[in-house]
Amino acid sequence: MSEGGPDIPGDSRDIIWRLYERASDGSRGELLQTEYEAGAQFNVDPGAYFLESEYGYAKIMQDISVVEGELLEPHFVLNAVEIKVEARRNPGDTPSRDIGVRLHFPGNESTVYGTGTFHVPAGDMRLVTYVDAIEIEESFTLAAGERIEKDIIVGSAQVRTTAVYVEGSEITSSGMRTQIFKAKKALDGSREEVSYGYGASELFDLPAGDYVAVFTLDHAVGETPFTVEAGDQIEVVGVLNAGVVALTVPNVDIVRIFEAKKSIDGSRREVAYSWSEDYQTTLNAGDFVAVAKLKDGTEFETPFTMVAGERLELELAPGAASEAAPKTKSK
Repeated sequence: MSEGGPDIPGDSRDIIWRLYERASDGSRGELLQTEYEAGAQFNVDPGAYFLESEYGYAKIMQDISVVEGELLEPHFVLNAVEIKVEARRNPGDTPSRDIGVRLHFPGNESTVYGTGTFHVPAGDMRLVTYVDAIEIEESFTLAAGERIEKDIIVGSAQVRTTAVYVEGSEITSSGMRTQIFKAKKALDGSREEVSYGYGASELFDLPAGDYVAVFTLDHAVGETPFTVEAGDQIEVVGVLNAGVVALTVPNVDIVRIFEAKKSIDGSRREVAYSWSEDYQTTLNAGDFVAVAKLKDGTEFETPFTMVAGERLELELAPGAASEAAPKTKSK
């Protein structure tokens, strides 16, 4: 590992040896043989060669000359260090393969998960440990031959998120999107997103702090604020206060859904649209208007009310459509 230091044990299979031809112009030629272990042996014809030693990311090469009937015992100084790491969410936890540990060292970088050992060139190091929204960083310098161990605690709180249309009506759709934002708003009112996931239920690793979970399914959105400390394991439930509307529009060209309430300039906010004769989506509770245009150019609109926790089925057609009573089913 370093000049004057002890030899690497002979049973270490982390060392790779590569023997190359030395070309007539002195350059490295064809790879002839590869061996493993610190005490590997080569039986070769007399001549000139290059012999390379690689230990993890530490690598060095010598030019050697083999003489008939003699044993050549070249010695390599790798100028390397050893760093052993174990990464845990919190004190007392076992190392977790969910946690990445990335080491930046002179000329390169390498990553292990949960636990591992780096053999790298000596010099300036930057160790970055990360899991989901958590990232911690440490910089240090190691001299050739140093061996250190790092027991890394990321200080994670685990948050399991789920969502419901209304209390008691769980959402199982894989189309659910969950975003985690820092609770504190910037001057423009925006929040910083720290993580996101897709699915009916998601698990997040977060540092201690105040957050807002934003749940989105189709065009329905709900949010839930929460606070966690390191070591917490909590569940955060998002209540969308939403229902499902299913539209059938024969011969449709396009159908658009608007909020029923008009703004001060008379316009309405568009929520969703579709070119399909059968269209289903999730909406927050409230009053809406479906504006349909048929392939023959006919246009008409149908108002409807979305009730949280219910399914609304509407068949839209000119004239009677806006007066027909929609079929409502409990979700």
